[in-house]
Amino acid sequence: MVMKKLIAVIVLGLMLTGVASTASAVAVFITGSTSCGVWVNSRTNNTAVQWMGWFEGYLSGLSMGTKKSALEGTDNQSIFLWMDNYCRANPLKDVKAGGQVLFWELVEQKGL
Repeated sequence: MVMKKLIAVIVLGLMLTGVASTASAVAVFITGSTSCGVWVNSRTNNTAVQWMGWFEGYLSGLSMGTKKSALEGTDNQSIFLWMDNYCRANPLKDVKAGGQVLFWELVEQKGL
């Protein structure tokens, strides 16, 4: 009985050592939706990388959540250009609102 407990402790110790040695800390920067004014300004100044990445993820999340592949066959540059136009026309709206409009436009266009 003592031997079984000893083996269990050794195995557990080895497992924990393996987990501890392979674990690493990762810093993550998370942003949410921003205003159309910030979108247009950052796109004009070529500083929109974080917003563009957020926007791609937001649209992908809508697609996954609704089970509608609205993004299929649509390239990122077209999506960003659409958003540029939306934000210029609606400077007081936010990017999230534009993303919803775009997503449902794509769903309708593709007959999903």
